[in-house]
Amino acid sequence: MKDWQDRAARGDDWAHDRLLSRPVLSSEAESYWQSFTYLSRDRAYLALSLGIAGGLQLPQPIPRGSIRKEGNRRGYQGESLEDFTEIVAAIDDAFIQNDVLKQAAAAKAGAERARSRR
Repeated sequence: MKDWQDRAARGDDWAHDRLLSRPVLSSEAESYWQSFTYLSRDRAYLALSLGIAGGLQLPQPIPRGSIRKEGNRRGYQGESLEDFTEIVAAIDDAFIQNDVLKQAAAAKAGAERARSRR
């Protein structure tokens, strides 16, 4: 985000709009988001070839065991740990759904371009 702030300060309209569109998270929600972004680094992807239309890199869910381990590291225990696991998993589910929909739209556009070239 620091890069966006720097770009916005230099007058970059895209960066300015991007910063304004970001929600402000509460301090409680911030730990869930930070955990999600931290755990996303270890995400596995399933590669699918679509031939001439390209391919897809489908994100796989972050394992719940990894989420629980991160929750333990952050000091969550018992019911709070289960809540933490469910919240981070729900963020992950939303990410996967959004990413797959974007990739599907891009693949469809690629297939249509390939058909139109024939």
